[in-house]
Amino acid sequence: MSLTSTSFAQNLPQDFYYPQLAKEVLDKLSLYENVLVGGIYGCGIHTFLDCFTALAQQSPAFNSISILESTKPISSIKKTTGISGKKLVVIHTFEQIAHPNNYLEKLHRLRLPDPSLLTYLVISDHTVVTRPSQYFATTTAFFNYRFLVTPFDPALTHRMIEIDTQFFGWKVPKDLIDQIYTLSGGVQRLTKHICKLTHKNQSSIPSTEKILADPSIGFQLKMLTNILCQSPSPALHTLGITDHKGQIKSKLLQTYIQDHFRTDVANYFPTLSALEGNLFALLYQNLDSLITLDRIGDVMELLGHDFSPWAIYKLISRLKLKIAPQFTIKSFKSRGYLLSKALH
Repeated sequence: MSLTSTSFAQNLPQDFYYPQLAKEVLDKLSLYENVLVGGIYGCGIHTFLDCFTALAQQSPAFNSISILESTKPISSIKKTTGISGKKLVVIHTFEQIAHPNNYLEKLHRLRLPDPSLLTYLVISDHTVVTRPSQYFATTTAFFNYRFLVTPFDPALTHRMIEIDTQFFGWKVPKDLIDQIYTLSGGVQRLTKHICKLTHKNQSSIPSTEKILADPSIGFQLKMLTNILCQSPSPALHTLGITDHKGQIKSKLLQTYIQDHFRTDVANYFPTLSALEGNLFALLYQNLDSLITLDRIGDVMELLGHDFSPWAIYKLISRLKLKIAPQFTIKSFKSRGYLLSKALH
């Protein structure tokens, strides 16, 4: 069965999360208030946009709606100001903009002198949480409302699986849903593809190895790993990657990170201990970037190690000797460490 994401969005029950979010966002925009929607890709940002587009096109709140990629120059948006009546401009993939504060300032000035004639909906990725300073204009806050799309809780995951299986014709026994949630941590793309694999596996959840071999799942897990290694603990919790105890929600992500780290280490230093290997892999994930002591401690805890700053210092000292001369680790007193490839 070949179905577009738009047809899927149009068939969602109106009381489900994405149509409800679309309605709430449209209500705010109808007050001529700029809105920001962000979240990790793979958690339904595109489904939300499909739901919103269908809803907005039926709304009398705006005379025209333009949906543009962030790669479009300001001049493309400026052209919309020549359209009569109240206009809504939707800009997605905003995270790709090189100078976001200046960009938002230019958008702000296009609204003047009558903001009621031009309103913006901006859609972006996880950086709305990890780099919040990028989401302000230089002279104004710009956004009146901000919404975050996160992984689902068990109840919403259960509902989503029911919708997916009915829409795609998959057979996923209800007694497996809790296990699927444990694996996915509520991440929508992971949940969907685990269900698809379960259907293909005669309604039985495949082995972890087979799940990890799925390209779509691997893509999502790699993205989540990058976010996890480069973001502070509070941001990970806000994004829904970790729970209130600071533990990774997705069992699949836990396994992937360990395997991913082992692969990175094996490519360079197969004789490192597991502890040394995990630390090297974390530093390598942030190559040429300072990683703080707190961040090292947080990620090592996620990997099952309990560390004090002194323990990290001793481990770093041993690691420096073992990875030389290929790599160097520079220490920044009371701040953290930076891994670099040695110059030859």
